[in-house]
Amino acid sequence: MTDRSESSIEDIVAANLAAGKCAATGVVCNIGGDSRISVNGVLALLVRLLDRPLHVRYAQSERGDVLHTSAGTRLAAELLGYAPRVSLVVGLAAQVAWIEQTILSPVH
Repeated sequence: MTDRSESSIEDIVAANLAAGKCAATGVVCNIGGDSRISVNGVLALLVRLLDRPLHVRYAQSERGDVLHTSAGTRLAAELLGYAPRVSLVVGLAAQVAWIEQTILSPVH
């Protein structure tokens, strides 16, 4: 089963704003979360947040798919003061709320 390092948009934006103020040039920093979660773990979290089952269709992995990813953020921490602040649960809950309010709610 695959797992991924999670990242929140709030953390990514904060890191990019900090990079714009950083004196270092020509440096590449990884930005990411501090934990990993399986795809099934994300699906289980969505079931909990949505309070309904999901209809999931599994397929074969594609050639070249990476099974495990994580971001090494040490350099970003040193240069930008970066540290992930928004957890996957909080970020995903905000995304679900936004979709429900802006896409799924009836137009008034």
